Amino acid sequence: MSHRYGIKQSLKKLAVKYVPPKLEEPKKPEHLCSPCTREREENEATSYCVDCNEKLCFNCTTQHKKFQILKTHKILNVSEAPRKEVHVKEKHKLTDRCETHSNKLLDLYCTDHDDVGCAACIAIKHKECPEAVHISKTSVGLSKTKIPKDTKDEISAMKKEVFMVKLKRLGDKRRIKKQRDDILEVINTLRARINDIFDRLEEEAKEKLKTKYENDMKGINRDVRICDEALAALDDAMKKMKAENDLQLFINIKKDAKRSINRGQSVSSSVTNNIGQENVNFTVDESLEEWLNNIRALGKFDHEQSVYKGVIFGKYEVDLKSDAEKENYAFNGLLNLPDGNTVIADWSNRRLKLIDINYFLRGHCDLPGEPYNLCHINNNLIAVTLRDEKTIQLVGIDNLKMKLDRRLKLDEYCRGIAYKSNHLYVTVGGGEGEIQGQLRVYSLHGALVRVYEVDAQGKPFFISPKDVIISDDGSRFFVSDLKRGVVILTKDGRLVAVFNDLSLKSTLSLCINGKGDLFISGSHSNNIIQITADGKKIGEVLNENDGIERPLAICCHESVNTRLLVTSEGSYTMKVFTLQEKT
Repeated sequence: MSHRYGIKQSLKKLAVKYVPPKLEEPKKPEHLCSPCTREREENEATSYCVDCNEKLCFNCTTQHKKFQILKTHKILNVSEAPRKEVHVKEKHKLTDRCETHSNKLLDLYCTDHDDVGCAACIAIKHKECPEAVHISKTSVGLSKTKIPKDTKDEISAMKKEVFMVKLKRLGDKRRIKKQRDDILEVINTLRARINDIFDRLEEEAKEKLKTKYENDMKGINRDVRICDEALAALDDAMKKMKAENDLQLFINIKKDAKRSINRGQSVSSSVTNNIGQENVNFTVDESLEEWLNNIRALGKFDHEQSVYKGVIFGKYEVDLKSDAEKENYAFNGLLNLPDGNTVIADWSNRRLKLIDINYFLRGHCDLPGEPYNLCHINNNLIAVTLRDEKTIQLVGIDNLKMKLDRRLKLDEYCRGIAYKSNHLYVTVGGGEGEIQGQLRVYSLHGALVRVYEVDAQGKPFFISPKDVIISDDGSRFFVSDLKRGVVILTKDGRLVAVFNDLSLKSTLSLCINGKGDLFISGSHSNNIIQITADGKKIGEVLNENDGIERPLAICCHESVNTRLLVTSEGSYTMKVFTLQEKT
């Protein structure tokens, strides 16, 4: 019955049209919460943060006050907020999102770390830092400052540095390839002379070369690749210096440019350390043709290291009836000549002694001072350092006879001496009351050519330098230092390594055999140690159990097998050991 007497029916009877009530949509809040708006939610703002320049709802205000870094922010009632949002137009241009918090924009700047981040990163990673600043404030007028130009210049400089590093590595690539090609030529030439035996050995040697070459090339190519990647990143960063607005330009500078520059620095540093490190060297066994049936390898690459143990071969007395000093012999230096004979520097008796290939004394030559060490110049000439006379004495050798030649007068006390490519390499100084230890280079006429004294950082190479030897290719110098151990330098003056081991005390003498194996003596540790050309210990070759006591001088004698000649302090007996390669 109700429908018959309702309002609608009554209006119909009165001929009045019924209009249903209009449903109004919810009224949009006058003030929207800024953080919620970024999350696509519309919530009524109740507060306004002056420092963040943002309106906040009740929940966001509560969260805002939780963080230590935000506690100092000034919070007002929303009615006190500015009527118009500042920089609204530019705020909407912020598009870069945090890599850690992908739902948040990069909109804050930490002045302490010079870094941009989202609110979460700032609150977590920079909570101990001074108050972060909104990018909208720090980026104003950025394009009108010199910062973009300075950043571009820094990118360009780093790009140039990385590019130069890449060029040097490409130079290494060409050099290694040439070394490979040169060694291949040696291998093929030798192969032609002894075809029948080399059928088995040739492929083995080439395979070793190929493996080393490929391993080195992998390292070089890897470095070239990361240089290319760094260059690409720097290029990208440079392109982003053309941002449309200051906000984006600020982010590009502080994020992409900074990251690419840091990456470039890292690449430059790491790749620079690798420049020139690869080398492929191959030493032919000089007795190869004579001992073909016993040879086990075509030759030796320097990345393959032989390990030796000394076995006593014999003991030989090298005193003369005419020796004035018979109780305190000091044979400071030993020099094995190409013909197999050996010259001994007898400090106490101020003379040189010559022994033949069988270690028998054959002659001597008196000197105008105590000889410290000696080196071979050519078949007819050797050089001897007279320490206290500050002199290098040249001595001629002819058919087991020695005769004094000209002298080269120095201005400092001299000790170790080596010869390479028409130059004498002499260790000077380092003693009490003397100059800082040096490695000097002299011409054969006594002119000072170069001095090796300090590294790139200005730190001295030596404390008390003694002996010096040079690698066969002349690329590295090995200097024994009484206090530092063995200092290894490149020809251009770069420090390769310093070998200093607890098992080696008071390093005096050095020698190298025809295969590039390096040996050093410890005067106070009573031993002979073998190391690599990079200054890494291989093992102990001889010690007290082998009769080594206060060794003064050592040298290698190349015969069928390498022999090691050793003299000791206070003794006129020279001990000879055969170096047997461990298997």
